[in-house]
Amino acid sequence: DALAKRSTVFENAYALASYTSKSLAPMLIGKYGTETHRGWSHFNRFEAADLFVQERLQKAGIRTISVQGYWYFFHKGYGFERGFDVVDSSAAPKAIQMEGDRTVTADKVSDAVIAQLQDPENTKKRFFLWAHYVDPHTEYVRHEGFDFGTSSRDSYDSEVAFVDHQVGRVLDFLQKSKLADRTAIVFTSDHGEAFGEHGMIRQGFETWEELVRVPLIVYVPGSKPQRIKVRRGAIDVVPTLLDLFRMPPAIGKEFHFVSGQSVLLHVVRPPGPDPKPA
Repeated sequence: DALAKRSTVFENAYALASYTSKSLAPMLIGKYGTETHRGWSHFNRFEAADLFVQERLQKAGIRTISVQGYWYFFHKGYGFERGFDVVDSSAAPKAIQMEGDRTVTADKVSDAVIAQLQDPENTKKRFFLWAHYVDPHTEYVRHEGFDFGTSSRDSYDSEVAFVDHQVGRVLDFLQKSKLADRTAIVFTSDHGEAFGEHGMIRQGFETWEELVRVPLIVYVPGSKPQRIKVRRGAIDVVPTLLDLFRMPPAIGKEFHFVSGQSVLLHVVRPPGPDPKPA
C-alpha cells in the first residue's frame, strides 16, 4: 500500500496464465505463451530462441542481477538463468523442492537483494535486478506475527503479509539509499490463487479473475501517483522495461519481437481522462 500511494497502480492487470511456468517466462520474454518455444512439460524449458529481457539488457551493457529462492529460476537449462551477470541463489534450500514446498525463503530473498544492492559493482552504472518471492505459493505456511486463523485462506493471507513485510524491507532500504531517486520499481505477480470460487482451489487449471488478475504497480521517481482502470498486464512488462532503459522497442526482428506495449505513457502522462484501452 505504501508503494502504491507513490506509484501508478493498474487496477485491471492480468497475468499470462494461471500457473508459473506458463506465465512467468513469457512475461520476462515479452510474448504470449503461444509465441514461445515452451513445450508442454510442467516445468517448461525455454529455448535460446526465446530472448529474455535480461539478455537484451545485458547486451546493451546494463548490469543484470537475479536473486532467487526457488531452484526453477536459476538452474541451468530452463532459460530464466540466461543473461544475468549475477545469479544469487543463497536464499534457496539446498534440496530441490517440488510440489508440497513448505520452505520459507522471503526473508532470505530480501537479505540477498539488499546485499546485492549494497555491492557498488552492481549499482555503479545502470542495473536491472529481478527477485521473485515464491512463499505465497502452495503449500501455505503460517508465520508467527502474521497469523490470521487456521483456514487455508488464513494461511495464504499469513504468507502474503509475511512477504509484504519482507518486500517492505527492500523498499525501505532503497528509499534510504543513494539509489532512491534513480531506481524504478515494477511490482507484479505471475498468478493468483482460488479458495473455493467457481468450485476451485489453488491455481493452474482455469483462468478466472481470481487466478489471473494480478497487481501491477509501477514506480518511477518524480512521477505523480495515480490509478489506471484500462486493462494492462504482464505482456506489457518487457516493453515497459525497455522503455525505462531508453532502449528501442523490439519490433519485427525475426523471432525477437515483443508483444504488448509500454505502460510508461500512463505513468508519466499529464492530468486528464484515462487513456483508452490499448
